[in-house]
Amino acid sequence: QFLYFIGIAAMSTQRVLVSGAVALLIMAVAASPARASPVPCSREMIRGVFTPCDDARNTMFAVQYFNETCTPTEGVALQPPRPAQCDEPCQSGQFFSPVSNLCENCAAGTSSNSGGRILRDFTDGIPAGFVTHCEPAPCSAWAPGPAGGMLTSGNQTGLRQATRPGWPVDESVSSSLVTIVNVINPRGGKFIFDYRVESEHYYDGLKVLLNGSQYFDPSEPNTHDYRSRFLLSGVHLSWRHIEIPLPAKAATEVTLLFTKDRDQSSLPSASAAGQDRAFVRDIVIEGVQMWAPECTPCSPGTHSPARAQVCHPCPANTRSASGASDCVPCGQHQWSPPG
Repeated sequence: QFLYFIGIAAMSTQRVLVSGAVALLIMAVAASPARASPVPCSREMIRGVFTPCDDARNTMFAVQYFNETCTPTEGVALQPPRPAQCDEPCQSGQFFSPVSNLCENCAAGTSSNSGGRILRDFTDGIPAGFVTHCEPAPCSAWAPGPAGGMLTSGNQTGLRQATRPGWPVDESVSSSLVTIVNVINPRGGKFIFDYRVESEHYYDGLKVLLNGSQYFDPSEPNTHDYRSRFLLSGVHLSWRHIEIPLPAKAATEVTLLFTKDRDQSSLPSASAAGQDRAFVRDIVIEGVQMWAPECTPCSPGTHSPARAQVCHPCPANTRSASGASDCVPCGQHQWSPPG
């Protein structure tokens, strides 16, 4: 592995002066082991980053670097720092490249949301900018699910004991996942995610709160008996999709809240509640950026063509790995629900 650093100071171009010392630290970690001698530089090794935006001039600089040690090659050279507009209008399905200084299309198997943040890989834990808590203790809060491809509201099984011999265990819980969404894009914002629930119907389920007030999905039928209490309640093995609008130029506290009121093992059929928790994946937060800095690989169970804004769930009886452009059939004697 190698570490590389590039410093840039007092850059000026086309009458745009970056006053003072503008220091940029780049750390590129090569995936290949150390070589005895550097390889020739190639265009495929060129990477780039943007300096912070100068709000007074609405200008930032694209800075190129090689992502590993290499020897100079004729015809392959880094461009000097180049100015770019901070509010470059790249579309969804594109990203703003610091190498070309242009909007470029996302490759198949990835997607982007203009001005948004896409969260699909949770192997490292709860994403930055989110907090989670639960009560009453002892309890299990939101955490990554299997293979890190989703978040779950926590497994409460075995954390408590019965207050009296022969009494059911009280596994009631309130488990919250909270983030503050600061929408800076004048087009407004959205909080988008896929979700499903396995819970005791009507009594336990998933809620969405905006600044402490419960949000009701207008696309959900009024005939659902749980609609006045939850976004979703009962056992649902298929994923659902929701897009919640957020106001422009405002900060909104978004809370995903799973609540349950009793031990499911005391029900006539414990399987009536399934795993007794909520599941969330493919979180997209729109409006927190002016453009997408990169394309995000599709999560397992989804796929996308080139220049995609979203990744689509695989049909029933098919599957996909992370970053898939298409889905493949399940093996013999195997099956899968959609997504």
